[in-house]
Amino acid sequence: MNKANFKIDKKLVKATVFGIIIGCLITMIVTLIAAVVFLKSGKMPGEIVGYITLSFLGIGSLAGGYVCARIYKSSGIMCGAAVGIPMFIITLIVGMTNFVGNIGIMLLLKFATIMLTAVIGGILGVNKKDKIRIK
Repeated sequence: MNKANFKIDKKLVKATVFGIIIGCLITMIVTLIAAVVFLKSGKMPGEIVGYITLSFLGIGSLAGGYVCARIYKSSGIMCGAAVGIPMFIITLIVGMTNFVGNIGIMLLLKFATIMLTAVIGGILGVNKKDKIRIK
């Protein structure tokens, strides 16, 4: 029997891991800043908390996809997807720790937001010019 030769691209793995770490850190930092602002103001918009956290996940996954694509320097869509899927899984695991109720449309919205923004971040990261040239 022939063994299939799988070659793991170490640069892609490194870029993906770094993108996931940056994406999760950005999400956590933005969430902490918002928590401080809400605590200081004393006003918590209860009915839109889910959408606020959705936007924070979008910001973090956009940053993660961007960083991954800037490190890898090609395949922005692949880099975005490589960051988006693990970030969604991490979000899912963390969300299930205090799960009460139904799995509903918000889970689908989180998946779509994370994947879309991570892919957009990957595309932006690949298309970023290294230097600004003024003619």
